[in-house]
Amino acid sequence: MLYVGPCADVKRAGLGLHILINFLATFLLGASNFCMQCLTSPTRAEVDAEHARRQWLEIGILSLRNLRAIDRARVWLWAMLALSSFPIHLMFNSAVFVSLTANEYTVAVATQDFVDGANFTLPIADPVAMDLLWSMQQNLSTYERLDPIACIQAYGVDFLSDRRHVLAVVLMPHDAGSGDEGANEKRDDGDGDAGDGGGDSPSNSTDTGPLVGYLDWTYDAVQNSWVCGTSVDGSGVLVPEDINDFDCDVGEALSDLPITFGDWQLDHCLSERVVDRCRLQFSLPIMFVVIACNAVKLVAILATLLRKQSPLLTLGDAIASFLERPDPTTRGMGTASIADFRAGRWRDDPLPQRWEYKRHFRWEAVGLWRWAATNGFAFATLCIFAALLYEAINTTTTNPDLATWWGLGFGAVTASSLVRWPANQTATGNAGLLRNVLLANVPQLLLSALYLAYNAAYTCMAFADEYARYFATRRGLRVTNPLPKAEGNDNAQRSTSFLTLPYRYVAPLLLTSGGAHFLLSQAFFLVAVDVFGPDGDPDPQRAILTVGFSPIAMVILFIALAVALLLALLLGWRRLRVGMPLASPCSAAISAACHVAAGESGAEAARRLIRWGVVGSEGGVGHLSFSAEPVSEPVPGRLYR
Repeated sequence: MLYVGPCADVKRAGLGLHILINFLATFLLGASNFCMQCLTSPTRAEVDAEHARRQWLEIGILSLRNLRAIDRARVWLWAMLALSSFPIHLMFNSAVFVSLTANEYTVAVATQDFVDGANFTLPIADPVAMDLLWSMQQNLSTYERLDPIACIQAYGVDFLSDRRHVLAVVLMPHDAGSGDEGANEKRDDGDGDAGDGGGDSPSNSTDTGPLVGYLDWTYDAVQNSWVCGTSVDGSGVLVPEDINDFDCDVGEALSDLPITFGDWQLDHCLSERVVDRCRLQFSLPIMFVVIACNAVKLVAILATLLRKQSPLLTLGDAIASFLERPDPTTRGMGTASIADFRAGRWRDDPLPQRWEYKRHFRWEAVGLWRWAATNGFAFATLCIFAALLYEAINTTTTNPDLATWWGLGFGAVTASSLVRWPANQTATGNAGLLRNVLLANVPQLLLSALYLAYNAAYTCMAFADEYARYFATRRGLRVTNPLPKAEGNDNAQRSTSFLTLPYRYVAPLLLTSGGAHFLLSQAFFLVAVDVFGPDGDPDPQRAILTVGFSPIAMVILFIALAVALLLALLLGWRRLRVGMPLASPCSAAISAACHVAAGESGAEAARRLIRWGVVGSEGGVGHLSFSAEPVSEPVPGRLYR
């Protein structure tokens, strides 16, 4: 237990901790993605081995394709990072949770004579109820007086935490329309005795003195229905006007005053105030799992950083390597794009190709299959959330309108927005906690998978955009470890603070992911309610441990994901710069563009400002490559290699 105090303070603390948890989880996801991308980045030796088999690897992205080519130690580290993410996203959001309080209480309906200490009886023998009502009568001097509106607002809640027993003081039927303070017109004009000036009492209170009726309220019985009006049965028990209602509409009750109990009209309430006892808790088993997974991640990250290999992490790393040591398997393929290598057009003695400029959409850099799978997965996720929202609308008994849901707020716990397990499937203790934690957080895995999928897609787009810039202007290579600068050295290599995805992509992507995870944590969440009996003692048999849902958080999450999907589609249909063959993220296509002209040093070119274009010709066939020397643009219709 972290804190016990007023429920409002506990809820604020819980909200703040959930914001922090989602920030940390998003940071961990980004760090894991970064390290997994480093681990799947191939070395030059691994690229050469695959190229010799006429297979290509992916450069600059987190690649599942590369797992078959890299060494086993890196595969194990990659698996450690990937698998340790599952428990974190399944449990971290529920490691800290709020336990609310629900006080069971008795509603007594009586005249002012009861307040003044008059004797009373019950229609049937009930010693327990009699003792409780007598105790209420003795302590009424400590109760707080509430007018009818304040009374309805105070008790018209699903889980009452700061009050307990209440006495509804009613007017005698013949006084209900007399104009006394607190009285209003009867809502049912058909009650013939309501305006009778005689002194006869209604038949249901002739033998009970000033007591009209009572009701033992429990959270799983009739909820707050009594505030919407009740009748009194022959045993003196209050019966809600519509017992089939899960709860009553408090707003409707406030607009339909006065409140009546049979023929009796509510004048005011006397309410027992109690101290809030909400708790901010954390689950030790869940925290152990989260800490263990973070320890695994830390070990894997440190092992990744301490490895001595120099993989090709960035586009600049790959270009520099292929310029310094040209790949013989791609010689003479200067016009080749990733589409050629995907189609298997990889020959030892390639023929020259006629040049034509092609306009490419950004999604083509991602690849049709990956782009369709990513957006299809996003659309399927939207459909899942839409189905959950539809089910939530049908389940909740509050009016299905945004104003009502917005008034409840994010993560609001109401009786109608709880997952209700069948009686034979209830579970308590750690088993019940684990089941509900997993149910509440399984959707978090969908968002994490979406982040990784779109991170890879945007990385391919950024890669293609960076690659295409070498057609228009001379640029230095952005490499992981630039060569040292010295006096008289025209080294133009640049260091990098990111792998492939620039911060203008990373920041919005991380903010969107973190915001979506937070919204989801407020849309589906662990609910714990400690129930206290009428005597103020804990009633563990009635305690609630389940999953709650917030319709307004679900609506906003759905809109946010729909907007993110639309923006991704729009970005994918933007055009890349016209000029170079599309290479992203194919190692063979990059290699094919790195065969400098005879007489030029590739190693020297790798450290200078370079540009891609025509570097020479032989026998009427042009030669395309990166070069530090002057280049010209290829001419459509001419042959190049």
